[in-house]
Amino acid sequence: MPLVRMKGITKHFGGIVANKDISVDLIPGEVHALLGENGAGKSTLISILSGMCHPDGGEIHIDGEVARIHSPQDAIARGIGTLYQHFMLWESLTVAENIVLGSEGHAVVLRLQEVVDRINHLSRNYGLNVDPNAYIWQLTVGAQQRVELIRILFHQADIIILDEPTAVLGPQEVGSLGEILKSLAAEGKTILFVTHKLDEVMRFSHQVTVLRDGRNVGTFRTDQVKPEQIAILMVGHQVPSAINTTHPLGPTVLEVSTLSALNARGLPALKQVSFTVRAGEILGVGGVEGNGQEELASIITGLWKSQSGTVTLNGVDITNASPSFIARVMGYIPSDRVGTGLIPRLSLALNTTLRSQARRSGVDRWLLDLKAIRRRAQDLIATYRVHPSDPDLPAHQLSGGNQQRLLIGREVSLDRRLIIAAQPTRGLDIDATYQVHQLFVDLSFKQVAILVVSTDLEELLKICHRILILSRGEIAGTIDPDTTDRTAIGLLLAGQKGDPRAV
Repeated sequence: MPLVRMKGITKHFGGIVANKDISVDLIPGEVHALLGENGAGKSTLISILSGMCHPDGGEIHIDGEVARIHSPQDAIARGIGTLYQHFMLWESLTVAENIVLGSEGHAVVLRLQEVVDRINHLSRNYGLNVDPNAYIWQLTVGAQQRVELIRILFHQADIIILDEPTAVLGPQEVGSLGEILKSLAAEGKTILFVTHKLDEVMRFSHQVTVLRDGRNVGTFRTDQVKPEQIAILMVGHQVPSAINTTHPLGPTVLEVSTLSALNARGLPALKQVSFTVRAGEILGVGGVEGNGQEELASIITGLWKSQSGTVTLNGVDITNASPSFIARVMGYIPSDRVGTGLIPRLSLALNTTLRSQARRSGVDRWLLDLKAIRRRAQDLIATYRVHPSDPDLPAHQLSGGNQQRLLIGREVSLDRRLIIAAQPTRGLDIDATYQVHQLFVDLSFKQVAILVVSTDLEELLKICHRILILSRGEIAGTIDPDTTDRTAIGLLLAGQKGDPRAV
């Protein structure tokens, strides 16, 4: 007997059909995966179940009764907890304050230590590793996601919705989350798990529903369907699995030498980090989230200051240069697409101009050529398959994956000889991920140097010529994707220093 039954759910946004007659049953004690391309309707469907928007048709039944969920408060009252792709946290408050915000009125202040104790208990119990007294602005993106999950567990939700929960996690953390999902299901929780990663569907879920173009194109028991079948249903065609990355490399483009820096909490984030990136090379920086990757990308792109060391681009020292200067010499795809990469309330067209220069994009020193900007945006939207395709639409109305397409398209179109890409395929579906990987490889064949910072080890192994593993702010080792075995990589990710196959 399903605890949650969504029947005939339909939702329109103007002339766009986001959900069309979708029916899904969620069973207690099971993890139900929801899979689909960017724009397939997944976010809309979970927004309806969590009370963020209202369907134009269909019904939701909870425990056999029609549930009228008109707001997130209604959803919470029904025992529904949601971990959204874009976090709902106040950066100026602590973890503990965020978790209980609005739940118990002024009494929270008097019981804050009890709240801290409960958070510590949940953190230890589920291996979430969160400091209750830390401010949100001090935390990495991965740590902020763990705060959201603790908030759901703190409020003892029976129905748990997770929207792309593994997008910011390293391999070990993904495995830990999988164990959490299994234990929650074993406790009788009902879990809806949105992901783009087929291996996660196969590892963690009991059932999977595939959406395409706003429709349910199939629901299956996970142990009775093959990943290849799901992938074809999801995108409508077979996706290639391998990419040729072999070609000659050119001279050094980027050199980082003995770089050291503190993080936002004043603790060491990078310690004497040194490496080079050559023309035509895709260099990966991997490791578990929170080991200095974010600070490294931010220092190179001028968004964070180093304590010591140098960053050199084509022989020119750009250490601690201003972000405006850096924008003229390299492309940057930040991990936080909404907070750093895009301005959500601006139109897609204006978002494409944020790091563009002069006549290329219709930007003059004082005037904007809005027609030129709109034409360029239309070309970019078409090339990178951003949906919906209206250049006047505010960026916040796009799904996370389509925001990422827009951001990648903008940065690649700047025609820089160096691109820094942090978590570039976060939130992208299988087909879009392959396209981004192929795009990076094509650019490398044109002698563009690319630094990819990612917690997705499979991504780095697929497209990189070399991979640096960062652990506790230091380079634990450098690996060759073609020759280093998984055991050696696992040791490096765990913090064991060494160079199992130096390159």
